[in-house]
Amino acid sequence: MARQSNSYWELEEYSLLGPNTTLYMRARALGCGPEAKDWTVEDLSAWLRRRDLQLADYDNCLNDELATFIRDRLIPIFPATPQEPIREKKKPCVFRRRAIEALEDADHALSFHRFLDLPPELRNRVYELHFEDFPRALKLPAKPPIACTSHFVQQEALPVLYANHEIILPFKMVANRTHGDRWKYEGSSVPSQHKHRNTKSVIETAHTALFLQQMRPEHFQYLRRITIRIPNEESSTLSDEEEEDFQELIIRITLGKAAGSYCVTVVDHDPAFDDDAEWTGSYEDKVKSEVEAVLDKVAARGGMLRLTANDIHSIRPAITRGYEKFNDWVGSTYWPY
Repeated sequence: MARQSNSYWELEEYSLLGPNTTLYMRARALGCGPEAKDWTVEDLSAWLRRRDLQLADYDNCLNDELATFIRDRLIPIFPATPQEPIREKKKPCVFRRRAIEALEDADHALSFHRFLDLPPELRNRVYELHFEDFPRALKLPAKPPIACTSHFVQQEALPVLYANHEIILPFKMVANRTHGDRWKYEGSSVPSQHKHRNTKSVIETAHTALFLQQMRPEHFQYLRRITIRIPNEESSTLSDEEEEDFQELIIRITLGKAAGSYCVTVVDHDPAFDDDAEWTGSYEDKVKSEVEAVLDKVAARGGMLRLTANDIHSIRPAITRGYEKFNDWVGSTYWPY
């Protein structure tokens, strides 16, 4: 779950990857020098982690550049410049070694106590730039680290995240069987002699329900792109990148700020319908109509900015109703008797 949902900000624990050789090969592939062959696991892990955090590589800086960084950041070291004499035996690398160590230590001890002194418009721009590196589609996104610094920053940052990214919510299709005087579809054009009907119900996954429960009520109004994925059985062992090709149903909802401004797209991937465009179109249209009915109620309350968790929950039975209406359509169209 954590890897699927939050990989956009999680850092890899390099110390768990194995011996120095594995870390050394990865560091070399990223541009580290051959001297890293003699580094410890801790040194290699620290170097790789700095790369993940996109921190400066001070080893590639000139001494004068290091001196400028030290001076501008008011970091106390001795000697303070490359030319300043020292009492111990003079070595050209003393300043450089101490400067790099001091700058790297300072990078990991950053404080942002003045961030809230910035104008709100500038803070919002910082959030936008920070979130630009995130994938455009996020599956059940957890709160990113910047939103965990303080309650105030969280209240400002999360709306920016939700407004600018597609939020993926996994649902689940559960098969039911209802006996009675109905038809049965199993990929065959011949009605069953047993006259029973296969139906399906849509439920939220446990992770989706938890995500909706933990999301603050006032943040739902900022959602602009919601994608509901209902996978088939084959998708359970696949990665997020492969998973989209193994969905039984994908529902994309785009919300505008105006009262009735929304767009719903339904894509059916059920292989049972691949050879029948009429069946596929009818299935998609009926599900789309039911989802739009939910959003029409939101519009009647004053617009998409009035979206709530209950509206998201209401989409689940709407999809089920669409599937049931499709069942009724197939039964009355192909086997009316």
